[in-house]
Amino acid sequence: MHDRGIGDGIVVNVGSINGKIAFPVLSAYSTTKFAIEGLSESIAYELEPFGIKVISIEPGPIHSNFMKGSLSLMTAFLIALCALLLVKTRPNAR
Repeated sequence: MHDRGIGDGIVVNVGSINGKIAFPVLSAYSTTKFAIEGLSESIAYELEPFGIKVISIEPGPIHSNFMKGSLSLMTAFLIALCALLLVKTRPNAR
């Protein structure tokens, strides 16, 4: 636990690049990451007078199985979106 009387310290929050850029089908995930961004920025101002710094780490894509199922869902969503746009812009297209 940090003692504010010491006058130094660091808070490290881990977010994601999705806290800066949102993508389709990831709205709930992006919402949480944008929230971490806002929290980090806000408490940085609040803690500055106490000498406490706030760092927000926002890693980009990394190789993992975390999004494996979501990528299939995103692919299906994009295919459906393209089909819908095609129907809207070319009503007689098949």
